[in-house]
Amino acid sequence: MTIKRISLLFLLIFSVMSCIVFDNSGEPQGRYNDEAVPSTYSELADYVSAVADLQSDYQQMINLQERTFENTIKCFHDLNDKGREIRGVLNFLQIVTSDADMRTLASETSLQLSTWFFQLVIDPALHEIMQEFIDRKDDYDIFEQEIISSVETMLTDYGMGMDAADRNVLNYLNVQTETLVQQINYLNIINDPAVQIPELFTDLIGVQTSFAGYYGYDNFADYKISKHMPGSAEVVENFLLEAINELHVPYDGLVEKLKAIKAEATGEPDAVIYFQDRIVYLDKLVEEEYGISDFSTKYASDGAFEVDDIINTLFSIYENYFDIELTKSTPPGNVWNEDVEYYEMRDRNTGAPLGSFYLDLFVREGKHSLSSIYSLLPEHTDDDGKSVKPVYVWIMNINKESKVSIYNSIGMFHEFGHLLQRILSSTDISSEYVEVFSQLFEEFFYEREVINSLLGDNVWTDEEYESWMNAIAVYNLDQNIASFALYLYNLRLYNDYTSEIDVLALQDEILGNYYLPMGYQSTKVINVANQINYPSAYYSYGWSKGIALDVADFIRSNGGFLNKENTEILRDKFYALKEPLDKNAHIRKVLGRDWNMDAFYRYYGAE
Repeated sequence: MTIKRISLLFLLIFSVMSCIVFDNSGEPQGRYNDEAVPSTYSELADYVSAVADLQSDYQQMINLQERTFENTIKCFHDLNDKGREIRGVLNFLQIVTSDADMRTLASETSLQLSTWFFQLVIDPALHEIMQEFIDRKDDYDIFEQEIISSVETMLTDYGMGMDAADRNVLNYLNVQTETLVQQINYLNIINDPAVQIPELFTDLIGVQTSFAGYYGYDNFADYKISKHMPGSAEVVENFLLEAINELHVPYDGLVEKLKAIKAEATGEPDAVIYFQDRIVYLDKLVEEEYGISDFSTKYASDGAFEVDDIINTLFSIYENYFDIELTKSTPPGNVWNEDVEYYEMRDRNTGAPLGSFYLDLFVREGKHSLSSIYSLLPEHTDDDGKSVKPVYVWIMNINKESKVSIYNSIGMFHEFGHLLQRILSSTDISSEYVEVFSQLFEEFFYEREVINSLLGDNVWTDEEYESWMNAIAVYNLDQNIASFALYLYNLRLYNDYTSEIDVLALQDEILGNYYLPMGYQSTKVINVANQINYPSAYYSYGWSKGIALDVADFIRSNGGFLNKENTEILRDKFYALKEPLDKNAHIRKVLGRDWNMDAFYRYYGAE
């Protein structure tokens, strides 16, 4: 990435970001203008001045004499959003830039911003002011109450109600947590030798355990999960153990087949399938039973589908079943790589704009190997009262010179599910629920008409379709039981932490007991980005999968996914969330009952 492109990227991104500012009278006046945006690389080195701007506005809010909901609670909420937006862009640049200096600078500036924020939220003057509004929360409407509750939760998390000494300790622990997370993410992005990450990860869990102790919890897992659907680490552990036990019914039968294949290949009658060699024998099994050679490569690396066919299929689903029109457009400024494209989204029936997104599909040197929908700009109202629609980046890591693997194809459907929920919703969703929408959208992939569309001119026969679906099911079963074991590992790291914990030894133990034995001792933490970014919450992918497959089973039993009546229900009742969310009530709107895991178990052959 050139310096010019980096600067223009910042100009593009920050010119559309916003936050309340004040005039000399202390009243909120509008939003930061474009003049504060860095326009050269050298200015970026001084971008930490944005923190000073935020701090100045915060202090003016503290000093106000006449207080209203708008100039206090709403203003603080907006200031917090502004800081999160700036930090989000800095973290985004760490993911997409190929420039090592730029990545380092973005990481350091993000940490500076976070450090200031942690100091801000322990200010007793702020707590006193906010408490007045919290005590009168019932006097406000439901949307104002949601903002007040959001502020209350955040400040409680940072020590509101504690004495000054405890708040200072919490501030220290927060800074330590953010520093360690930044260090691990940075090492993971640049693929630094793994030996440093386990040590840092151990330190991180210790700091987070100390943090939870200040709120009366024995471990971080109970502290974290108490705020989400399950309510406690015990509920999550029981959920994971039950799912693993159920999945082992079909999986143990699969492993016996793999052992027989290995025994014949090696001459060892008591052959053991290890974590490290399972793919070799899964490939042999799939070739023997379904006639597909080298399936693991097609599943995980280079597959059967052209990227243009996938994009066209996804766009067609959006347009024909969710009434969302996507149009390739000229981006409002330079982009960070010449392969990046820009699309606008509109309601197909009314023509109303819904938002836009950048499409960054292909792998390149220095780009982080993750897939995600990244928010660049949240929906907001500008100074003139005009609604400004959200802007996202859709990031994938596809080899430009080859066909797309099955795993990445399903991943593209997954991310498009996130995008659908984000452009149709106007309320925040917690981590154990947000994946429901993406995992549900994955199910479009398995529809026969969708598969035909993905294949272009090379449509499978009925026999080929059945063989490929069976092969995918074998790999999905293996992937899911491995994932549930890793969710359990994540939970126990935070639930059973002691200063003597060996994160690699525990990982090998959990995988050996609940998935497959390791052929040799691990040297790195598996899926470390998810392990540290979802502390005690990695289980949420499995929790969400259970809900998503329950809803998918309902849809299939009532006409399938390519049924306009069903997709209208999904759009209006499921993806479009316009008010504070009661998750169980939200599920009942579609199912007419509480959710359960029955469909999940049937899906993987456990019943």
